[in-house]
Amino acid sequence: MLKFLFLIFFNFFLFSEALAISYSNMSSEEFNKSGFIQKQSENFYDISIIETKEFTDLSNEIVLIYLPGSTRDDLSDEHCTIKSEFFSLIELIKYKPNKNNINLYLLCSHLLFGDKGFPDGIDQPSIYPGISKHERYRENIIKKLKEFIEIGLNPKNIFLIGHSCGAWHGLHLLDKSENFFNSTIAISPACFGPRSLWKHRRNLMKRREVEINFIKQIKNFDPLIFLGKEDLRENTDSLKRIININTVKFVQLPNKNNEGIFYVNDTICTWHNNEGVQKWFILDSHNLNFSRCFVDYTNDIISFINLKLK
Repeated sequence: MLKFLFLIFFNFFLFSEALAISYSNMSSEEFNKSGFIQKQSENFYDISIIETKEFTDLSNEIVLIYLPGSTRDDLSDEHCTIKSEFFSLIELIKYKPNKNNINLYLLCSHLLFGDKGFPDGIDQPSIYPGISKHERYRENIIKKLKEFIEIGLNPKNIFLIGHSCGAWHGLHLLDKSENFFNSTIAISPACFGPRSLWKHRRNLMKRREVEINFIKQIKNFDPLIFLGKEDLRENTDSLKRIININTVKFVQLPNKNNEGIFYVNDTICTWHNNEGVQKWFILDSHNLNFSRCFVDYTNDIISFINLKLK
């Protein structure tokens, strides 16, 4: 009976997640290939992807490799990400830290999967029997870092910037930052599902604990982390052992107001702001960066990049 009730709850959760994603897709086309994010006009939503880009002088170029999250635990995702994920981040390309150009590169990993292909929502062995989807995700990041370095880009001019599971992997890979990249900008890092399911995933929680202990012991652990107290996945309480490390630059995302709406200064956080399209409120601070209200944090990111380039 308990198992039956849990399955009902879990299926309802998946429906709610799918509904929230479908709202965002009403005005946000999917991006399913890696490449540089380009702005086509002054409209913040008029953006596209180009797979390659010619550089005349790599010494003046900074590349932010964007790592999107994942909607499935060990199976391939249906798409890489959606355009809304860059409605705020596209503002970064306006800036020139230390007179360098900023390039925003989307690295897709949605087609990757684990050896066992464990279904979503179930527990997994604490030690994965083979190569997991998340291990392959990290291997894909390292591969791309090597490609940028091979064409002549200085590792100090490369930053990882990610959301959710992509942010988690970006933190995990800081143990390799000395050779491959400068540092990580992590937005709502989380890779083990909503906290409401953790008690049903005891083996995965053991794996999570191992990863947190690994992250804590990284010698050059100096990321910028954005995280909310009300995040339904990881929050400021669940990750306090990481965000309280004295070398971490931490920015807390806002809580909902009394009406259950997220605001940043005077901007309401909605999935999109396209003219003539109905607005859907952000329901979880985990997805705050999909909204234009995240533009207010641009200066935090630029200040962090400037600091790390010194």
